[in-house]
Amino acid sequence: MARCKKQIQNGHTQYEFINATPVTTKRDRILLDDITELIHSSLKLSDFQQDLNPDYPSKRFVYGYAHDKEIYSLEVEGQKPDGVIEINVYDRVMYLWYYNDLQSNKRGDCLSYSVDVPK
Repeated sequence: MARCKKQIQNGHTQYEFINATPVTTKRDRILLDDITELIHSSLKLSDFQQDLNPDYPSKRFVYGYAHDKEIYSLEVEGQKPDGVIEINVYDRVMYLWYYNDLQSNKRGDCLSYSVDVPK
């Protein structure tokens, strides 16, 4: 799980990598379990990461990452992410997704979400 800090500089949104906590994934793991576990963990942690939100408490910045391009189909509480950024991590494409202001009064661990994954 990575922590980034959002900042506005010269009218442009910038993201700064702060630190990361390893999340164990296995090659033989089912794709659905992996992507949904990452999403759920990110949503759950989002409540504790609001100290990195420059617009707190007026906005709820939520973000996470995924290994799978299916993240483009993500919806949290019926809302699509404000953006998905492809990043290269050790020659592997990963996807950083974010909401500038997720509209919900639910705790992060209670947020509903959906993502399409191949069968």
